[in-house]
Amino acid sequence: EFDKINIDFPNLNNAHVSEATYYRFFLQKHLPKNIKNVMYLDSDIVCISDPASAIEEVFKELNNSGQIFACKTVYLKKSDPGIFKRLDLKNTKYFNAGVMMINFELWQKNNVEQKLLRILSDKKLYFKFWDQDILNVLVDGNYLEISNDLNHEIKLNSKFTALNTDKSIFLHYSGKHKPWSGRGLFHEKSK
Repeated sequence: EFDKINIDFPNLNNAHVSEATYYRFFLQKHLPKNIKNVMYLDSDIVCISDPASAIEEVFKELNNSGQIFACKTVYLKKSDPGIFKRLDLKNTKYFNAGVMMINFELWQKNNVEQKLLRILSDKKLYFKFWDQDILNVLVDGNYLEISNDLNHEIKLNSKFTALNTDKSIFLHYSGKHKPWSGRGLFHEKSK
């Protein structure tokens, strides 16, 4: 159970997410200290092929990289400068936090929870994409890249989503509409 502390989690009014989206910040409180790696998956992800070897490969690379996270880049500064300005990001890439490979040893060593809570309390920043924005502020582009196969985003309300899933491992139905909801049930991308 999540022991709620007095934190005002931002941007939840009329959102399609709840405060539970922020709960990953508190991994240190809920997981055994001796765990080396953690894989986080959003609840709107479906596994469509065996992920074991790909996950093992990413964790091997992550553990040798000195990075805390491995995630998929979804925005670049040159094409989406507004996100970088809004969050005062200095680097050039921004990740989607729906699939996160985490070096939990480094997470603990670097006291990530406290750093995330400090960023959360920064009133100068507007966190439009909830915990994902805060995680991006924390590492500011300093993360290991994972392939699209491990986080193949499908947005039912976007015409730009690639539908070729031949090599995909995790399908991520990001955004407001899901194939299991009334609005998404009969959408062509929900097959």
